[in-house]
Amino acid sequence: MSQQLLYDEIPYTSFPHSPSHPDQLATVAFLHCLQPPAVNGCRVLELGCGAGANLLGMAYGLPGARLVGIDLAHGAIERARGDARTLGLRNVEFEVGDVRDAAVSGLGEFDYVIAHGLYAWIDQPAREALMATCAACLAPDGIAYMSFNTHPGGHFRRSLRELALWHAREHREPAERAQRSRELFASLRSLRDDSDPWGALLAAELPELSVAPTDHLVHDLLNEDWEPVWFADFAAAAQRSGLQYVGEASFHRTTGPWEPEVEAELWRLAEGDRVAYQQFVDFMLWRRFRDSLLCHAGHAVSDHFDRGRVPALRFRSSGPLAEQDARPDGILPTLAAHSPQPITFEQLRAELDADPGRLAEALLDLARHGRVTMHLEPPMVGVAEVARPRVTGLARMQAIEGDFCTTLFGGIVRLDGSVIRTLLRLADGSRDREQIRAEIARTSGTAVAPQQLDAALHDLAAMGLLEPAPAEPG
Repeated sequence: MSQQLLYDEIPYTSFPHSPSHPDQLATVAFLHCLQPPAVNGCRVLELGCGAGANLLGMAYGLPGARLVGIDLAHGAIERARGDARTLGLRNVEFEVGDVRDAAVSGLGEFDYVIAHGLYAWIDQPAREALMATCAACLAPDGIAYMSFNTHPGGHFRRSLRELALWHAREHREPAERAQRSRELFASLRSLRDDSDPWGALLAAELPELSVAPTDHLVHDLLNEDWEPVWFADFAAAAQRSGLQYVGEASFHRTTGPWEPEVEAELWRLAEGDRVAYQQFVDFMLWRRFRDSLLCHAGHAVSDHFDRGRVPALRFRSSGPLAEQDARPDGILPTLAAHSPQPITFEQLRAELDADPGRLAEALLDLARHGRVTMHLEPPMVGVAEVARPRVTGLARMQAIEGDFCTTLFGGIVRLDGSVIRTLLRLADGSRDREQIRAEIARTSGTAVAPQQLDAALHDLAAMGLLEPAPAEPG
């Protein structure tokens, strides 16, 4: 069965992916001493866009941007087009297309090119075509994003894949092979613990695989073209197309938690070569996934984040405060107090009366641990302190028919209760708090106290699910 027919027969669930948001790409590129294109009004191309969940969130949150999605699956593209029409989005287009043809199809020039979950799941000629397309479509100062499975971690997952394919060898239908594989992974998970090194490896892999949806097993692990790559080979392929490595989109993947002498030794082994250094880092971390950024060759890219550029960014806490967040520096409570709006470095420094250098280093450390998000051009988000709160139209649509919502920051919020679904649908800007509480009680039979509703709306605002208030006329 062709890949196109397989994707139409077993649709692949499309999710937003916050590391590929233009603001995130611009922020990482800026920290590596590049001057990325402005996010407001940017041009975005996504290759392998699926049903458009990633681009729809960007199009909704960046109304001045122009976005184009390409995918091989007709069914996915029709779904994406339908959702765009429902939301009234006129700044995004979806087209059926093959990455092998995209480089010569006259797509035009784009500031940001995204290929999430594509490079390691297509054959070698298609990989070369994907790189060529990125190079052909990327603006001179543009940034390309590619995520892919990599070694050495890919070797261990390959052993699980090969065992699953052998276990399902009598089954020809992709869905049957996926079911057989999932049962195998669940059994293996129950048989092993993490008391020995081999068990620890299995414990890191099997929880995800033992409950993986059929579409993810079929199109990811059991895909006939599934092939992790060494980072050095990926970088060489980029170089052949006139591209070069910038850094990792996810801050927590930038480097390892090791001492300066370890860092120095890795650079000694790499003999000062950036690609070799990154390859050694992958080995040290036993990495199996990357979300790497590329730019045109010839730009001067710093090896690591430039601490001197941190003061030009804005910052927000990435989640509710926990007990361990009571740090002496007070950064996280201060950011949480301003949530959901990202605040400037200078505002944070002034409120904390902090040393600029130490504050910059602390913010980078918190970002690497996933506690702070950094933004060059953050999207506008709404606050809870309004008379008639309004959840984004995208989130309200998703709350009706899906299991997740897309935030204005490009993230994902899982929907796991009827009350939160009801709240998302009711907060459409037409009701005040008392009307929302009364309607929740009527439709779900659950009484919500005023303080509970206030807390829930603050949580929605912090996640980036509320629309900003419209600008005052004049």
